[in-house]
Amino acid sequence: MAGTAEASEEETMSDEKILLTAVEVARLTGFAEGTIRHFVSQRRIPFVRISARCVRFRRSDIESWLENLLVLSGGISSCKAGGKSKAA
Repeated sequence: MAGTAEASEEETMSDEKILLTAVEVARLTGFAEGTIRHFVSQRRIPFVRISARCVRFRRSDIESWLENLLVLSGGISSCKAGGKSKAA
């Protein structure tokens, strides 16, 4: 019984983690871990630098970042058009 309680407590705590690793952000977003690390190197994703080689990500920042990436479908031309308007 104690093992089960500890396991569910660990699951709850992992859901409530404030700082995430690159692997956890990759799982959360669906991006590859390498893509997350590339975004860090380009400063395209919000991160917290713990040390010279260690970065973490605040869950709230990642969720906001994803919301800002959202593109609504109304009035946006298709990628198949090659970025050129049909009027040209």
